Amino acid sequence: MRRWRPVEGASALDLLHDAVVDLLERPVASVRSPVGYLLAAARSLTLDRRRRVATAARAQEELRLHARSVEEVVGRGASSELDGDLLAALEALPQACRTALILNRLEGMTHREVAAHQGTSVRTVRRRIDQALALLLEVLGDREG
Repeated sequence: MRRWRPVEGASALDLLHDAVVDLLERPVASVRSPVGYLLAAARSLTLDRRRRVATAARAQEELRLHARSVEEVVGRGASSELDGDLLAALEALPQACRTALILNRLEGMTHREVAAHQGTSVRTVRRRIDQALALLLEVLGDREG
C-alpha cells in the first residue's frame, strides 16, 4: 500500500478527523466497510487539500506577476499618456488573459510553460493571448484614431 503524505499545514490527524466526521454523518446502512470508507475519504481529502493549496499558490503568483507588470509600466520614468492608457488597458483585461499575456510576453515563458502554470491547455493559452492582444489593440487603436 502506498503511503499518503499529508498536505503541508494539514496533519494526518486533521485528515482522519475530517474523514471520521464525514463517516458519522452518513447513514450506517450506506457504508459497507467503515475502514475502507475512511481510507478512501482520507485520500480524497488529501487530494482536495493539495488542489486548494496549488490553486492558492497559482493565484498568489498571478497577483505578484500583475503587480510587477504594473510596476514596470509605471516605473519607466514619468508616465506618458501612452503608459497610462496601456496600464488602464491591461487592468481592463480579463485576469486569465492578462496573466497569460504577462507570462508569455514579459516573463518570456513559452505557451507550454504558461499552460502548465495556469493548469490549462496550450490552445487555451494561445486563445487568451490572442484575446488580450486584440483587446489591447482595440483600446490603444481607438486612442490613435
